[in-house]
Amino acid sequence: MANNYPSNDMQNKLNEIAASRARNLEKEVKRDTGKEYSCSPYVSFTSRTEAKVRITTVETGTSCSALYEITNDGRWYCRHDWND
Repeated sequence: MANNYPSNDMQNKLNEIAASRARNLEKEVKRDTGKEYSCSPYVSFTSRTEAKVRITTVETGTSCSALYEITNDGRWYCRHDWND
């Protein structure tokens, strides 16, 4: 049976991107509100070339999501993002 997920390297890269986006969101919230919140990233791989990233603010449960896909040159590209 074929593996329907990206390579481990590509999975790790997207996990790093998600963690970075969560840290950036924490900084933006603090800058905009003066309050500190913790943001938790979650990545779900939907195929060999696509994945969904959800970042949730731990204290409020507010989340945002993004769809990512692997480009022809082997990089993750954010195709669409939105607030949940």
